[in-house]
Amino acid sequence: MCATHATVESGTRATPVGHPLDGELNGAKVERGHLVAARLHGTNLVDNIVTQYRTVNRSDVKIVENAVAKMFDNNPAGVSVLYKVWVQYPSPTAAMPAWIFIDAVRSIGFTCSAEIQNTTTGNATKTRC
Repeated sequence: MCATHATVESGTRATPVGHPLDGELNGAKVERGHLVAARLHGTNLVDNIVTQYRTVNRSDVKIVENAVAKMFDNNPAGVSVLYKVWVQYPSPTAAMPAWIFIDAVRSIGFTCSAEIQNTTTGNATKTRC
């Protein structure tokens, strides 16, 4: 995804296959989290939504999203951000990724990379950009 400004989320997020209907997995809260954040023009379609532990979605991923959104502050004309996200599942049949990888590069210099483990407690060391 390549963007030149941030936006706001609209609509309802899709539910990925295997996402628990009660929002809990083995007693831990989970959410339907965006791979590409809604404010970075990510859609609510199922190909952009994965099950994430609440702590990971609201802390680890949010820290990176906030840093990338700041790339748009005082964004001169013609500046863009390339944002790439991919996930690693523990097996071919797993419903929830074990890892979330994010790379963001601003066209006039700024890079952010994160390797986020999708765990119940979140990551002890937070990636900051």
